Amino acid sequence: MAQVKFLKYEGEKIPYRISYLAISEWQKETGKGLDDLDGIDKDMSLIEPLFYHAIKTGYRVNKQEMPHSREAVVDILDECLFEFMAGMGDFFQKGVKPQK
Repeated sequence: MAQVKFLKYEGEKIPYRISYLAISEWQKETGKGLDDLDGIDKDMSLIEPLFYHAIKTGYRVNKQEMPHSREAVVDILDECLFEFMAGMGDFFQKGVKPQK
């Protein structure tokens, strides 16, 4: 089964997954490339779209409907930012950088 992590928010377990689907949707929305993921913590405006698409992908992989609006996702991110940032590396192989 696909790797999915969970964030705890107001008693709810919110699934998220950073994968091809989430990253490709993030790229379409932001116009950024894989190299920009390396410095995502330096541009906070790039985190929210990735977070949103990671949550959408998490629900999709779990065969659940996404119950949160985009506005609600911003509130979830506000509470779970550091937990999300800490878990991001779990979705990428250590020492592997995107090819240019």
